[in-house]
This record gives sequence, structure tokens and C-alpha cells, in this order.
Amino acid sequence: MDFDFDGVVSLRFKSESLSNIEDIFKVWQKPIERPDLTMGPGDPSNVTLRVDDHLAVSEKGYQIINSDTTYEVGGNDIIFNGPVDYDFLDGRILQPVLNRIIVPKGWCFAHASAVSSGDSIAVFAAMGGTGKTNLLIELLGRGLGYMGDDKIIVSRDGRCLLYPHGIHLLNYNCKMFPEVFEKAFKDKAELRKKKRRLARYEKGLRMSENNPLARWVKNQYTSRFYISEKVPPERLFPHSRRRTSGKATHVIMLRSGDSRMKMTRSSSKTIAPLVSASTWLDNNEWLHSIMAGLSGMEHHTIEDCTGILSDFLDRVECYEFSMGRSYGRNDLVEIADEIESLMGK
Repeated sequence: MDFDFDGVVSLRFKSESLSNIEDIFKVWQKPIERPDLTMGPGDPSNVTLRVDDHLAVSEKGYQIINSDTTYEVGGNDIIFNGPVDYDFLDGRILQPVLNRIIVPKGWCFAHASAVSSGDSIAVFAAMGGTGKTNLLIELLGRGLGYMGDDKIIVSRDGRCLLYPHGIHLLNYNCKMFPEVFEKAFKDKAELRKKKRRLARYEKGLRMSENNPLARWVKNQYTSRFYISEKVPPERLFPHSRRRTSGKATHVIMLRSGDSRMKMTRSSSKTIAPLVSASTWLDNNEWLHSIMAGLSGMEHHTIEDCTGILSDFLDRVECYEFSMGRSYGRNDLVEIADEIESLMGK
């Protein structure tokens, strides 16, 4: 099946084992003659340099091993020889390889979420765990359009594209929005199971005894009963319109910090290095850059991405704020009110 991201990059999936990914990517489905990247099953080439148990340089490129599956990246192809873990393939393989293709074209991935309202598109960039998805959910609940959670694709001239990626619900999102949590799972038995997991996770968080046994028990509760689900936005917000492309108008950097910081104007000089570093780390870009270099393949640097992001940010209004470590639904409502005002809604 073929996919064309608005002429920026094109993909071809050549395996029935990728059907779940194809379903997620169907918003970009379109026949193409020569894809930029092809992905499907195959036999990896011979290893020429073993880096460690999970990484190797090969005759055709480089290999990343996950459990029983080896993924080989070579030129414009990704092949694999075993069961496909979607989250691993998407986050650890596909996104970094796509970035290698689009950076020379003046585009790159950004660790960010985005919403639309009329002609306005607001992008929320941040390190993980600072509130992007909570803010996205609050705004989608008000009727704004969905344009991506956690990852979007941006260009030097201020455009952005939807990267097909469900809304990533973690424990704290489920706790903040119980009504959304109820919609996330179609199967009632699965929902009951997730509620039990969430209750045990919360129990672990409440444990305050400070001794080795108590710390071990707390770690068991908070790690074993962690929730991480990517849910189609239309399941949670059936009336929210999905937008695939457009010119960004506002970028808001969510800073981490212990205390609340009001929204203030910022600049591309301030925000670009932060967004670039966040994306570089979250997408494993650094690892692919090293492996591509060892394999003699073309690769980009964090400075290349920072340059694209800086040009992108020069064409929008930039802001920054922090919700602090402990924020509630009322704080989200207040911030969402400000963002809607910025977007002219």
C-alpha cells in the first residue's frame, strides 16, 4: 500500500504484517510510482561490524535488533525478518529514517502536538511529560481540530503536516480526563482491566514509606501497572475535524519546572534548540546518525534540524509557559482559554 505525505515524502508498505500501520496511515493513502522509502519483510545482509547485541553495521546499511526481529536500514529500504512491534518500528525505526529523507528537503520532525481552528494552527512543543497531550485533549474537547499528538512534521517556510499517530494516553492523562479514559477502549472487559491497572498504579504513587522494601513495592506498582495506549482521535472526539496540513500561526513551548510560569512572548532563538534537542532524543535521531555514519550512508545532524526549526519558528508567533509540577484541570482550562484567545476563537 502506498502513502504520500502531501508530496513531501512517500512510503510503500509491502507486507500484510503491516496492516495495523497501514490503517493508521490511511489518511495519506495515495498511489505513487517511485516511493522515497519502501518497507517490508526480507533477509538482512551479512554483518560487517557488531556494535553491541542490538546494533550492527551490515553490507547494505545498518541493523537494529529488537527481541526476535532484525530491522535493516539500507538506502531507501527498511526490511525486517520477524514479528513487527508497531511502537518500536514507528518510534525507533520509521520516524528517524523518514527524517533522514526529509531534512535535505527543508522539513523535519518536531516533538510537538498541534490543533487547528479556522485558519489558525497552534503547535505545542515540549519535552515529554510536560503537558502536551493534556492540553491537546482539553482543546479537542472544545471542538478544535486535531493535527497531531507528540509528533508533527514542519518546514522552513512555516508549514506543518500531520504525522499519523494516535493520541498517546498515559496514566496521568487517564486520571486528568476520566471521561476520555472511558471512551478509549471499545471492549468493556478491556476497560475494566485498564481501570484495575490504573487503580493499582495510583496505589503505588500514594505509597510514602521510605525503606527498601516499600520502595521496591512502589516501583512494582508504578512500573507493572503503567498504561500507554495510542487511541485514534476520532474515537475520543468524533466531532473533531482532523486536519492534515497548513501554515502554523502559533508555537507554544511548554517548559518543565516546579512552579507555574505565565504565558509570555518568546523567540525562535530561544525555542528552536529546545525543540530540536527534545526531538533528537525522543526520536533516537542520535543513534541513527551514528549508525548511518558508520555505514557510510548520508546522515543529518542536530544542527541541521535546529536550522529548519529556527526558520519554521521565525514565521510564527512564539510563546512559552510552564504549568508547574502539580497542575489540575482548572489550570488547563485557564491555559486553554489563553490559547483559544491567541487563535482568535
